[in-house]
Order: sequence, then C-alpha cells, then structure tokens
Amino acid sequence: MGGDLEQALALYEWNSSVAAAFFEVLGHFEVLLRNALHEQLTIWHTARGRPDAWYDDRTGLLDEHSRDDIAKAREKLRRNHETEVPGKILAELGFGFWRYLLDKRYETTLWAQALRHSFPVLIPQRRRDVYIPISELSRLRNRIAHHEPIHGFDLQRHHDGLLRVTGFVDPDMETWLTALSRVPTLLTARP
Repeated sequence: MGGDLEQALALYEWNSSVAAAFFEVLGHFEVLLRNALHEQLTIWHTARGRPDAWYDDRTGLLDEHSRDDIAKAREKLRRNHETEVPGKILAELGFGFWRYLLDKRYETTLWAQALRHSFPVLIPQRRRDVYIPISELSRLRNRIAHHEPIHGFDLQRHHDGLLRVTGFVDPDMETWLTALSRVPTLLTARP
C-alpha cells in the first residue's frame, strides 16, 4: 500500500476478519443450498420411479464430471472408514458440485424438471438468476479457503447475492442469515 506498512497490516487484518465472517455465512448458505437441491432431486427421482438415490442414477442424469465428484466423495468415506449414508455423501460433495448442477448444461433437464423448485420464491424462475451469484460465491469461497486476499472483490454485491439467493429458497433463512452475518459491519470498517 504505497510502502505504508501500518496501512498494509490494517488491510491484511481486515481482510482476514471479513473473510472469516464471509466463510461463516457461506457455510450456512452451502448447507441450505445442498439440502434444497438434494430434496428436489430426490422428489423428482422418486416420482420417475427410479431405484436408489438420484446420485446413483445410471440413466445419464449426471455427466461424467458430476459422477466423478460422487465417486471421489464415496472414496473419501471409504478411506476414512465412514459409513456411506446419503447425508455423508452429500456433505463430501463440495460447493462446486452444487454450483455445477445449476450450470447451463443442465437447464433443460435438472433445472427445468427439478432444481427450479428449490427456489420457490424466484419469479420468474430463471436459472441464471441463481447460477450467476452462486458461481461468483463459489469463486469467492475458494479464495477464502486458500487464504488469498478478497479485498479486491465487490464484497457488498456478493453478500447481497448470497442473501437474495437464500431468500429465493427460504425467506425465513434469509432473515436469519441477515441477522447473523457480521459482514456488513466489517464492510463499513474497511481501512
């Protein structure tokens, strides 16, 4: 920061604090998102009369990339000697997996037939209205997870997007996350 060590340290400390606050709300958001998507995929898969879980579908429902992610999640559970139950498989699937299910490649299949129901307050139900903020949040989350600076991001826009998409899933959760989040206070304290 122009050779000003004190100012650079202040920005570094603030970046760490806001990253931690974001990681907290991102964690809650990720659980909400994966549970909502899983619920709708389960309903749709069951209504189609398919055996097993939606993530075990052998009819080409998921592409190779998604199937590989599921295989890796299962392998990790086996390596850790954990029982393979749906909740554990879902928890092993990263945020990127869930974002990927909302990608354009699944617009006429997963989105149109199942996933749009995960966002009952989204009107009109345009996939891109959730995909874009979720994709941006995935990028931000990865930066935070790798301890990289996030002070160059439009953090207010990302926080607003997180809350907006949360509200598309469940307005009560949006209210709860809004009250819980330390991000707005930290944004006003940026050095």
